[in-house]
Amino acid sequence: MQTKYSDNNYKRCYFFKIFVLISVFFLFGLLAAVNSKETEPETTVLSKTQEQPSSQFDIQAIKECLNQIIQMIQSKGLKSVSFEKDVSSPRIFFTSEVDQEAYSIVVDVKEKVDKISHLHIDNPENIRFINGEVLANIIIYIEYDQHADIQNWEIVFQKRNQSWQAIERRIIQYYSLYKITVQPGDIYKLKDFDLSADSVKVHVKDGILAIGSAGNIPTAGIIMGNVEFDFAPNIRMEADVLQRIIGSPEYQGTFKALYMRFYPEDLTSLVDVSKLESEPSKNWRDRAQAILDERESAIDDLDLRIKSAHMSNDWSFVPRNKTYLLLEVMDINQYWKTYIHDPIKDEQVWFGQHKWNILATSSVKETWCRYSCLHQENPKSELQHPQKEIIDIQHYSLAPQVASDGLICSATVDFTNRGEMRKELEFTLYRELETLSVLDETNRALIFFPMGNHILVPLASVLEPQQKRSLTFLYRGNILTSAGEKLQELTNPGREVDTIDSSSSTQESTENAIRNTDVLGTGEIRANTQGDSSSDAQTTTTQVEFAGNLQPFWPEEFNEVGAGDGGDVLFRSSPQTFFDIGFFPWIPSHGYRDRATVDMILKVPQPFDGVSVGKKIKDWTEGFYNCSHWEEKTEIVQPAFCFGYFKTFKGDNESTELTVLGEDNIRATLESTNLGAPLGDRLNTPGNVTGSFNSSSRDSRLVFNRNEKRLLYESNNVINLFNEMFGKYPFEKLTLAQMPSNSRYNFNIVPASYTLLPLSLFLSSAQKMQIDSPLSVRFNADLLGANLAKQWLGQLVGSNSYHDQWVLDSLAEYCGGIFLQAVFGDDEFKNWLKNIRKMAEKYDNIGPLFMGPRLGGKYVDLYRGKGVYIMHMLRMMMGDKYFIEAIQNFTRMHRFQNASTDDFKKAFEIIGITDLDYFFDQWVYSTGIPKFEFSYQIEKQKDDQFIFKGKVIQKGKIVKMPMPLWIYSSSNDKGKIIVWIEKPEEDFSFVINKLPKKVTFDEFHWCLGDVTAQN
Repeated sequence: MQTKYSDNNYKRCYFFKIFVLISVFFLFGLLAAVNSKETEPETTVLSKTQEQPSSQFDIQAIKECLNQIIQMIQSKGLKSVSFEKDVSSPRIFFTSEVDQEAYSIVVDVKEKVDKISHLHIDNPENIRFINGEVLANIIIYIEYDQHADIQNWEIVFQKRNQSWQAIERRIIQYYSLYKITVQPGDIYKLKDFDLSADSVKVHVKDGILAIGSAGNIPTAGIIMGNVEFDFAPNIRMEADVLQRIIGSPEYQGTFKALYMRFYPEDLTSLVDVSKLESEPSKNWRDRAQAILDERESAIDDLDLRIKSAHMSNDWSFVPRNKTYLLLEVMDINQYWKTYIHDPIKDEQVWFGQHKWNILATSSVKETWCRYSCLHQENPKSELQHPQKEIIDIQHYSLAPQVASDGLICSATVDFTNRGEMRKELEFTLYRELETLSVLDETNRALIFFPMGNHILVPLASVLEPQQKRSLTFLYRGNILTSAGEKLQELTNPGREVDTIDSSSSTQESTENAIRNTDVLGTGEIRANTQGDSSSDAQTTTTQVEFAGNLQPFWPEEFNEVGAGDGGDVLFRSSPQTFFDIGFFPWIPSHGYRDRATVDMILKVPQPFDGVSVGKKIKDWTEGFYNCSHWEEKTEIVQPAFCFGYFKTFKGDNESTELTVLGEDNIRATLESTNLGAPLGDRLNTPGNVTGSFNSSSRDSRLVFNRNEKRLLYESNNVINLFNEMFGKYPFEKLTLAQMPSNSRYNFNIVPASYTLLPLSLFLSSAQKMQIDSPLSVRFNADLLGANLAKQWLGQLVGSNSYHDQWVLDSLAEYCGGIFLQAVFGDDEFKNWLKNIRKMAEKYDNIGPLFMGPRLGGKYVDLYRGKGVYIMHMLRMMMGDKYFIEAIQNFTRMHRFQNASTDDFKKAFEIIGITDLDYFFDQWVYSTGIPKFEFSYQIEKQKDDQFIFKGKVIQKGKIVKMPMPLWIYSSSNDKGKIIVWIEKPEEDFSFVINKLPKKVTFDEFHWCLGDVTAQN
């Protein structure tokens, strides 16, 4: 009994312990849930797409209540509405990006008695439910004569007496913007005034200084008189660039006026106005204000001028950075020369000009010098390490939709704060995209300020260090391009359709189809309906509307095409491929080519097909849209998409899914049976063409896919080759889409996992013969190889800055040449390299490769010439084995990271060549191509040996290079001796056993230089 009792007691204790443990875990879980709820409020967004119990949430009633508030303000003013509880903070914050100190302006609302000149209220309709509260935002824009207020109201709604009421207002954001004006007491006389900053010196012997203020904050200055201005960059590379642009290593002159913008607290260090004599003349004030107004309206992309949403004027920010300084002088051509020193930039100094276009309707910013004043001793070290960005974008959720007038897109950006505490963030977004709204992670609407190609977003709550947040941008604009032209303003749905000689049922069905579709173009179809006899045949002509470009693509001479199925088709417009990438940032980004994962819902009008980065998850139709869901789990650079009429061709590759998309338009087939045979009439058999074509028009868009199998085959070979050179292809799929002919697509930027290829790669030799020179009919293996190489060189490895872009561009182009060599052999490669050499010699003088895209449009020619030849010189110096090993080191060490020019150099140095500084100094960081004069003599010795004495004289640029000397003992027997050349005159000698038949110096062009032989 005792034993039994003990066993039962033990069991009771055991179950009691289990009960206690479960209770403890339950309590801990409950506490964790409470804490989680406190730190991360649960948010439910109330919208049309979310069904809530009508008894609990009446969305329409809340909207009506909100609209009543808006109408009351618009009709009777701000004071016409009142709330039970009113929480506001009339302080405006400008957060310093250097030390995070808040620069604030105190606003006393009661003192504002100016008459309102403009009032607008933005209603984002972002009704949401957070922590038991129903909330909505309205943003109020109020303009006065000299200032403007922007208030972001968060309104709390509550249901009382069976109706929804607004019970509380919280002003979560309040900004005041000012026009910069010159006050009568802010005019001073100058005498022997000097100002210096970094590379700039200003001297005024006699003149007038006017101070411009935003409210009571001094931030601008205008000097009128004889202003001596001198800018002399203290970095040799920048001075050389300036020399090429203006013919002098420094810019100097005497001007009638100088315009300044500065951080308010820096005014005393620039000029102590307390020691100056006042100038009361109203004439000087008017002249100064005129200059100030002109420059404030012209400044763009300088983080000072903004365009507030829903406001009628451009406004200006006070500079937010200490030691910020902008100086401008106007030359005799009315072009303003601009100097900027901005301490938070990676390159703090910028100098260039704002040049008016021919019609004087807008100005173009030309960069002349741009550098870091922190690296004046060693400018090559500038930006050689990853730049420290304020935030790190980790994921994009994109929903682009192609509308009849362009693109509308929602972009949710998930990011982490890598810096100190922030109150505002700045993103890059193309200036021609109109931002409609910005929402935070709680769906709260935020104030935003477009500034050229940037958008400033003040936050409603402080962004703490290492905190993860998200913002959602909604924007639209006509940025889609085809053949270099924008998608034109397109016909609206529902336009009347003329139908001739067709039955009413046909007319009705045609009109109904059109009226419910986004219309992107027009065309004409003439159909021959065959009856039992020729007398039964009827002809109907119907105007139809379809998706595409409004540009005609049929030559006028080509009037009819027999489709082979009893129908005559005449198109007056061309549906083509449209793409979004190449010239502008179409998604909100931060930093230089930041990487992020991507999730995209792409909607394009039927019958187009869309292609995006990543792997397709699914596709479906939604009304008259073709929709597709794409996902890229690898962090990539620059998400992108394209769409068009495509015919799909699948291929097999061990590394990835390979697809070729050719344009699938109704068009003539111009394939001939013999190379170069005249087109003329074709046999009238099903599927063939009847008619004629004037080949002088050279319209390459008239041909259709006849080369897809070859393209698939060679693409597979490219992937296999580059798998060996760079490592395994980094993405799940690769899609090659045909792009429009004559397109200005930017091949420097290739999106991950898909690329647009020019039409020439889709054409057979016979087709090329009809539209191009007979000498250009071979398959463009180099073009295919270069484009596919950028999946590794640009995506797998990115560039650390624009200075380093040349590495990836040049190496990708050279790898295209390597693939050409593999396909067509050494002789074809030598011919290709000969053309590269000519291009390098032609464009070398535009500037150092290190300057990258700053060199303008000719940069492409520079890297395709000199940059490619630099890669060839490295290959010749090291041999194929070590060259490939160095490339593998480079891609392996910087996999899915950005790399610098110095990183690329080190990848070669670690495999044997300990120091390549000399090589990069003479070829990358400077310009010039050497010229060599080679001569030799051979002296016979007593022991039947010979002494070979050679001399190399360098003229022009002096370089250090290992040069090959080829000694031929017979036509098939030759030996190579490496001679190091590094002085203006280099003598060398060695013993040979046999008198050579021929001696050549750099016969196969190891070095980019001209060689002349004296012997």
